Amino acid sequence: MYAGTYLGLYQSDDGGGSWTRSGSGLPLVNVTDVYVAPDASIVRVATFGRGFWELFTPSPQPVTIAPGVLPNPVTGRSFVASLAASGATSPYTFAVTRGYLPGGLSLSSAGVIFGTPGTPGTYTFVVRATDSTPPASGGPVTGSQIYTLTILDGNPTVVLALLSQKLNGFRRFVEPVFQ
Repeated sequence: MYAGTYLGLYQSDDGGGSWTRSGSGLPLVNVTDVYVAPDASIVRVATFGRGFWELFTPSPQPVTIAPGVLPNPVTGRSFVASLAASGATSPYTFAVTRGYLPGGLSLSSAGVIFGTPGTPGTYTFVVRATDSTPPASGGPVTGSQIYTLTILDGNPTVVLALLSQKLNGFRRFVEPVFQ
């Protein structure tokens, strides 16, 4: 949010709660008109008796999410994986925007995937992180990451091999094999 005053241009990033002087190089003159581009990349001000000034605001850095690959959960076992965002302005909020998490898993707004998956299978979903850059500074800024989780079966298949061998007159059985 910008305000033209008789002492220059001021900017608020908290909805008008506090104000700071803006516009490096703009003299302390009466600002009569202010135009802010829809993406907040340009601010134009008209001054009394001086003409107009055009100020370019820096674009926020993009948001990236890590890690790029998550470990594979196992059915019936507790799973926790933390996502981290960087770039732009922290703190960040996280949400699934496409696809869905496997049944039994949830994503907190702080970026923690947690729960106990119930059904084996492969699931693909998109997580988006949204930063705290105020609209007056071109925000909020977002970033997305595609994840694929393969839920492994936590109940192994038991294959009984009842092969017997005769050894010195006694029968010997082979131990079960787990797969």
